[in-house]
Amino acid sequence: MSSSPSGPGKTAPKIFQDFLVFDPLNSGPNASVLPDHTPPAGEGPLLAPRIGSCKHEYTTKTNQSVPPPLDQRPDGATKYKLATVCKKCRIHADVKVDYTRASNSCPNAECPLHHFQRLKAADEIGVARLKYVWQCSEPQCQAVLEVVYRQARIPDKEAKDTLINTENLKRRYEAVVRSDPSREGIRQATPMDALSRLRKYTKDALNPAHDRPSFPANNKRFMEAFGVYGQDCKVLLERLGFKYAVRLLLVMNTLRGC
Repeated sequence: MSSSPSGPGKTAPKIFQDFLVFDPLNSGPNASVLPDHTPPAGEGPLLAPRIGSCKHEYTTKTNQSVPPPLDQRPDGATKYKLATVCKKCRIHADVKVDYTRASNSCPNAECPLHHFQRLKAADEIGVARLKYVWQCSEPQCQAVLEVVYRQARIPDKEAKDTLINTENLKRRYEAVVRSDPSREGIRQATPMDALSRLRKYTKDALNPAHDRPSFPANNKRFMEAFGVYGQDCKVLLERLGFKYAVRLLLVMNTLRGC
């Protein structure tokens, strides 16, 4: 690491407790219970979640996690990861532990618990992504702990409403029928249809095995969910990394993953 850890530090159980109550979407002065420390009594206000902070219900994203095998002691090549998402606010949180600097990792006979100090120089503070970093103060351990937060890709209520509101989906269905009355198999999409199709198109566009990460915007299932040629959800789709293109001489909009 390019800098040394500093500060009074926290034990692993304390960081876990703070992780469960910390809401990065509703933090600020006196509310940063995870990265900061409560000052000694009489020297400042207690750190506590703000009123209205999410009472998280995290669930594990198994396919993205690398949990420790039962009873295995970490060595200098060990890295673990717990990938989670909150069922309520949809914040994504990854907890990573890197033991590549460890010669005798905690817990051991001398140090039954990790004692993590902040490694602020390694933090990343952005609008859609936050990373806080700690390092174990035990010289023979020096495990590095990272907690990374990422916002939901559709964070605001207006964007969600545009995508899944049943009245919007009804209007899209009616518009698709008007645009091509002779087309068969058109039906009104449900909110779950819209979400599952968006997930499929995103996964397909990001799949490196696909030579052509694009698809016609006049696909009926696409238009049922996103409007005629996807125009109802154009702003949302572009925010997610898609763009419209014209292929050859055909007047055909396609959606391509950036």
